[in-house]
Amino acid sequence: MVEGPSEQGVEATDRRTGLSAPEVASPAVMLSAPPDPEPKLHFEDEAAMLEFPQNTADWDKAVGMPTAFAGVAWLAEYALLAVGHLQLAVLLGRPAADAVVGAVRERGTLDRQVVTALEVLRRIFDTLKEAGLRPEDFFERSAEALVGVTPRTYLAKKPLVHSESRLAVRDALREFAAELPTREGAAGPSTGDRPHADHDKGCPTPASDAERCVDEDGVGPEPRPVRGDVLAIEKTPLAEAETPDVPANPDGTRQQSAGATVEQPLAVAGAGLRPSPVVAAAEVDQRLTQVQAEADRRLAALRGAGEEQLAKLRAEADQHLAEALGEYEAQLSRLRHEHQQRLAEERQASDAQVAAARAETERQLDALEQVLLSRMDKALLRQEQHLRRQAAERIARLKEEHREAQQLTRERAERAAATALASAEERAAWAQQRANEADQRLRQYREEGETRIAALEERLRQTEATLAERDHAVRVVHQQAAAQMEAAEQRAGQRIAQVEHDAWARISELQAQLAAEREAAVGRTPLRDRWRRS
Repeated sequence: MVEGPSEQGVEATDRRTGLSAPEVASPAVMLSAPPDPEPKLHFEDEAAMLEFPQNTADWDKAVGMPTAFAGVAWLAEYALLAVGHLQLAVLLGRPAADAVVGAVRERGTLDRQVVTALEVLRRIFDTLKEAGLRPEDFFERSAEALVGVTPRTYLAKKPLVHSESRLAVRDALREFAAELPTREGAAGPSTGDRPHADHDKGCPTPASDAERCVDEDGVGPEPRPVRGDVLAIEKTPLAEAETPDVPANPDGTRQQSAGATVEQPLAVAGAGLRPSPVVAAAEVDQRLTQVQAEADRRLAALRGAGEEQLAKLRAEADQHLAEALGEYEAQLSRLRHEHQQRLAEERQASDAQVAAARAETERQLDALEQVLLSRMDKALLRQEQHLRRQAAERIARLKEEHREAQQLTRERAERAAATALASAEERAAWAQQRANEADQRLRQYREEGETRIAALEERLRQTEATLAERDHAVRVVHQQAAAQMEAAEQRAGQRIAQVEHDAWARISELQAQLAAEREAAVGRTPLRDRWRRS
């Protein structure tokens, strides 16, 4: 399966990210690449996360890991130390992260998608390590290549095991690496304070490793202006003072000429020409423009080749898919027809076999039924005879037991009757004695009752006499009270009449006084008029 131009192993290599040239192509090419098949990872519930102990991140330890044996287990351990188990589960998906943990512990193997994702993470971590940053500086930074979201948020929805996610993250890494020089320039000292800052920080020495100072477009950094008023050149002609061509690296880019960055004065050996700094700077600018144009041309060619190859692969894939679908549908219809015919034949054969088996079964059932019925008749006859014998024996035994029980019951009844008779005689004597005592107490109660009745009658007569006297006294009191009430009513009526007479007299007197006051007020001048006249 081809992932697109990013998997073709082209020659040009990015210095900071280590990505091939098609990988840093336009985002439209990358996002249109056909995705790989989905990895066979089954996501379970979050509770299964506790099956593995959680490995925490240790960036310092990850930076110091040796790269002598950089295999699958090394990649897994590197990623696990860099971000930890939980963050790795977000970036790769939980099953892939668990597989990485298992590979670290058991030194096992991983799927191709997981290994490819670990390679992308390694490039990210190497870029951050070279820049002196930490993983959160990249994963928590929003990127335009990811439509303004952070890589962590993007990978939480689409893990890095998908080729589409890998292409998008590579775009984000390229964008992040493009901003690194600006950040380093803003954080570091000025060029005047450190004349060799660009050379010391940006480019390794020729003896360091095979990776040279090549920027994101495959062109070396711009040479610094030459100091001094005279340049001494070792070559005799002035044309040879230009930066010589540098042999290409294995990845297809040109190395920066050491003579373009050396600031020491050069000696003129041949014609003794002494070019001015302005001429040398112009020649260097012209050479830089040529190198830039060559790099742009190669990059455009690589992009065109990648797009053309991607279009061809898409056309071939569509054609193969259409052919495969046609063959599959034809084969499916043929197999469906064959299976339908075979199913019909099998149904007919099975129906015939079922009919024959049913007839044979019915015949066998009839024979077995006759045998069973005859055996049941014999068994029932033997059982009936046996039951008759048992019933006769049991009836005789029950008759004997009944006779013995009757005799025992008769004896018990006679004894009970004698005991009951004696007990009844005793109870009769006791009842007679109680009756005599009751008669005596009754006569006593009657005499006492008659005495009490006579006393009560005497008290009743006395009470009636007392009540008659009290009634007479009450009538007398009522008469006296009525007379007093009549006298009080008469006195009250007289008093009310007197009060009304006094009130009417007072009212007449007050009315006379009021009339006199009104007559006096009519003839009197107001106080205000009198005050004004005075």
